[in-house]
Parts: sequence; structure tokens; C-alpha cells
Amino acid sequence: MVTCNLCPPDDNHVHADSILDHLRLMHPDEYGDGPARWPDGGNVVVDTTIEPDDITNGGQQ
Repeated sequence: MVTCNLCPPDDNHVHADSILDHLRLMHPDEYGDGPARWPDGGNVVVDTTIEPDDITNGGQQ
């Protein structure tokens, strides 16, 4: 199960394999043309929790 952040908190759990269908049917304005995709067809995932230090090792060599 995954959480649909567009649904009310008491009814926001959706099976992971049907989340795109859920978004397309229940939230068409937000779904738009579907998920952003890379040239190879994979879904683009935006991780907003990553910090620069996670990549640069805090500036240490």
C-alpha cells in the first residue's frame, strides 16, 4: 500500500500496483499527462529529502 497525498487522510491508501490508475481516475487535474519519464521510459522520481552533504560526504575526501 502507498499513500495518496491528494486523498483525505482517512481514505488515502492505495495498492502500489494501481496508484497510476487511481491518480488518473480520481485526480485527473493533478495527473495531467501522466508521470514524467526519462528517455528510457522509466519514471522520474524527485527525492526532496536528500541534502548536498549526502552526495559530497560533508566536504570530506
